[in-house]
Amino acid sequence: MKLPKDLSCIDKLVLLYVTLTGPGEYSVSRLSEALGISRKSSHISLRRLILKGYFNIIEEAKGSCGGYYQLAKEIREELDVPASID
Repeated sequence: MKLPKDLSCIDKLVLLYVTLTGPGEYSVSRLSEALGISRKSSHISLRRLILKGYFNIIEEAKGSCGGYYQLAKEIREELDVPASID
């Protein structure tokens, strides 16, 4: 898998985590806990990756519930993600 050079280290970490974990619910709290980063960093990174088109929003986050996201198909191909990671 080739990670984009234009992303920050934290963005790459979040991108890699979601890619390897697969589509599902990702909240700021879950990302912070799983990756050992601050909630603010998780929030900024998640929003940045969504705005840059790395993730498709399946369902928006509501209140304390995380949103449902998946890696965009174009990004999956661009990153050359192996088919076994789905």
